[in-house]
This record gives sequence, C-alpha cells and structure tokens, in this order.
Amino acid sequence: MSEVVEEEAVESEEEVVMEDGGEVEEGEEVVEGEEAVARPKGDPVLEYVYGLTSEAPSSLGEWRFPWLLTELAKAVGKGDKAAARRWVRLIFAFCPAKPRLCPLYSLSSRCEWRMERRCRPLARYRAS
Repeated sequence: MSEVVEEEAVESEEEVVMEDGGEVEEGEEVVEGEEAVARPKGDPVLEYVYGLTSEAPSSLGEWRFPWLLTELAKAVGKGDKAAARRWVRLIFAFCPAKPRLCPLYSLSSRCEWRMERRCRPLARYRAS
C-alpha cells in the first residue's frame, strides 16, 4: 500500500510572533523589556496634562468643564501631583464662573466646584 503525500508550499517570509503567540501586524514595533506609552495625538488638553507640551491649550476642543474636574479627582486619587497641577491650571483658565460668579473675583459666597483653595494662588499670580 502506498500513501500519497501532498506537499505544502512554504513561503520564505518570516513572521514576528509575540510571547503570547499573537502575530505582530505591520507598522507595530516589538519592544522588549520596556513599557510602551501611547501619545495622545491631536488632543491638546491631554498633551498639556501629560507634559508633552509646555503651553496650555487655547481651547478645550471636545472637552467639557465637568470632565476636567473628574480628571483632577482621578489624578489626585492616583497621587499624580504633576498631572493634578496641570488639571487645576486648566480648570482655572476655562472656569465658566469667572469673573462674575467666582468668589475670588466677586462677592459670591462659595465656589460651585469647591476650588477656592486651589484657584486662589493662580488668581494671586495672575493679579501680580
């Protein structure tokens, strides 16, 4: 009895395979021993907060003011002081209560978002 064996053609290209067995797609880099960090391209707010640019953005773009407050709370919770400082600067710059409803600029009683303690140094710096 003779068996018929079919031969399979094998391509000469090499495939890069990750440790978990997944194939690396074109355009991806294989980084060994380092943690890869994605850059928030096109988002001036996140580029500023993560320290990729030194200038504060001139507009919030798609961001809304309450989101800034939420992100500040997350940064404080993580203990990321640098990011928290930058979130506070953005909150102060784009606060919708300034100047009419802000207790730092008017006689209103309290800040709606309880940011007096964080905004006071920035207001003094800008006044001088």
